[in-house]
Amino acid sequence: MAEPLIELKDIYKIYHMGDEQVCANDGISLTINRGEFVAIVGKSGSGKSTLMNIFGALDVPTSGSYLLGGEDVDQMSDDQLADIRNRMIGFIFQQYNLLPKSNLLENVELPLLYAKVPAEERRERAMRSLERVGLAEKWKNMPNQLSGGQQQRVSIARALTGDPSLIENFLYEKFKNEDLYTVTAMSEMLDSLNSMIAMVSAGLGGIAGISLLVAGVGVMNIILVSVTERTREIGIRKALGAKRSVIMQQFVIEAAVTSSLGGVIGILLGSIATSTIGALAGLNATPTPMAVIVSFSVSVGIGLLFGYMPASRAAKLNPIDALRSE
Repeated sequence: MAEPLIELKDIYKIYHMGDEQVCANDGISLTINRGEFVAIVGKSGSGKSTLMNIFGALDVPTSGSYLLGGEDVDQMSDDQLADIRNRMIGFIFQQYNLLPKSNLLENVELPLLYAKVPAEERRERAMRSLERVGLAEKWKNMPNQLSGGQQQRVSIARALTGDPSLIENFLYEKFKNEDLYTVTAMSEMLDSLNSMIAMVSAGLGGIAGISLLVAGVGVMNIILVSVTERTREIGIRKALGAKRSVIMQQFVIEAAVTSSLGGVIGILLGSIATSTIGALAGLNATPTPMAVIVSFSVSVGIGLLFGYMPASRAAKLNPIDALRSE
């Protein structure tokens, strides 16, 4: 039969706020055996944090009984509670709570220091904990020199360094060998995911840039061919009084219209593809109006930019030479 590690019997925690009483925990009874892995879930304000504070011997219940490893926590003095927290409980804080003026090794050593572990053994165990979370080479670093994910891993290493029953027993009972499990912080995984997304975004941005360059060169070639084929027309227009600015405006507008039509077709095809792929993946992937506006604006801008050179060439044609063109 499994040995109970935590036993709660009819736990109540009541806070007094003026004349009002707030019952954070209302008659909770549960047993957690050694080697079990338990998650406390619930909506905000349901009393999870209060219950965890009681588990961690940071707070005591208003009424009820709490046994930790067979010891009655309710009847302990402050010094006894401190000893229980040091010996049996490993805290992994949501906000890391690393000492800012101590390096990583000193932060991880802290529970062992209060447990009066000899300095040499303390250092060895702290380094082993840092190795388990992949930060042994950074032991001299200060907390502010680490990312959020790395700070969380240091917090985990500190919690594990004293071999606390409330954390260590589950992993050890499950795998029977410390070499078979590692600790990874969720925030570190998110950092890695964000880095991958940034790399993919950069790659897609590069492809988009090359595509725009190719499209711009295509527009420029189209207008250059148009200028060549309509050289005589340009000569006639100039002979009849058309100014350089008028000729340039004509071909720049043609370039903008050409690229705009391409942009509209691209937006339509992209919207259809996005919606189709999103539907297949079970996602809502409808293009936003802002994305459509930006895409259309870019296509018009490409036409204006790459249409300028052939338009300028057309505007500078000598009327006589243009009229002689066949």
